[in-house]
Amino acid sequence: MNTNPSQRTVESKCLLMGGIERNYRLKRSTLRRTLALSVGAQGLIVYAPWSAPVSSVEKFVLDHAAWVVKKLAGQADQILPQLRWREGTRLSLLGETVTLRLNEDIASIAIMDDVLYYPVRAVNNLQASVIAWYRRKALSYFQHRLTLFSASLARQPIALKLSSARSRWGSCTKTGIIRMNWRLLQASPAEADYVLAHELAHLAHMNHSPAFWREVARLYPDYPQPRERLRTQGHHYLQISL
Repeated sequence: MNTNPSQRTVESKCLLMGGIERNYRLKRSTLRRTLALSVGAQGLIVYAPWSAPVSSVEKFVLDHAAWVVKKLAGQADQILPQLRWREGTRLSLLGETVTLRLNEDIASIAIMDDVLYYPVRAVNNLQASVIAWYRRKALSYFQHRLTLFSASLARQPIALKLSSARSRWGSCTKTGIIRMNWRLLQASPAEADYVLAHELAHLAHMNHSPAFWREVARLYPDYPQPRERLRTQGHHYLQISL
C-alpha cells in the first residue's frame, strides 16, 4: 500500500497496567522509526512507526510500566486539589459524602448518618486519625464482602490484607493472598465488589485472558459499569493520603 511519507494518525487505546486500565493515545507516523512515550497534562501518549503492530506497542508500554505508572500518579497528584483536614471537610465513604465534625462528647471517631465525628483529642492529628479509622473500616468491610463471594469460589484465598498502593486497587498472589486498597472504602460498593471479584478471579487464572474475564463475569455479572467508573473516577480516591 502506498502511503504519504508524512502521514499521521491518532488512536485512543486502553491497556491493563498494574491492575488498572490505563487510557493512552497512540500516535503513528510514517516518519518515525522508533517507539517513544510521554506523560503530561494530556495523559500517556505513545509514538510509534506507521507499521508497528499493536502487540509490539503494548509490549513496549508494559516494559516501561513502572515509569509510566509513577509519572501518571505524579500527574494525578498535580491535578487533584490538596485536601484540607479540618472541621467541615467533606470525604467519601462507600460512594456517599460525609462531613467531618468535632464532637467533645466522644472518645473515638464515629459515623452517624452523613457526619464523621472526631473527638477533641484527635484535633492535632486529624489526618492520621481519620485514615486509621478508614483502614479499620475497610478491612472489616472487605472481609464481609468476601464472605458473600466465598460460596462461589472453587479455591478460597488464604488471607485478605490491605494495600496502600497508589498504582493498583488490588492484587492476588500465587499463594492466594488477596490485597485490597483501603482507599476503596471511598468508592461505591459496586466498585469495591468489582475489584474484589477481579482479584478473586485470579485464584483461578493468574492472567487477564478471556477465561479470566469469564470468571470475573461469573463472580460479578454486573462488573462492566463499576469497572468503567473506577477507571474514569478512581484517581479521586488517591486524594486521601498521609
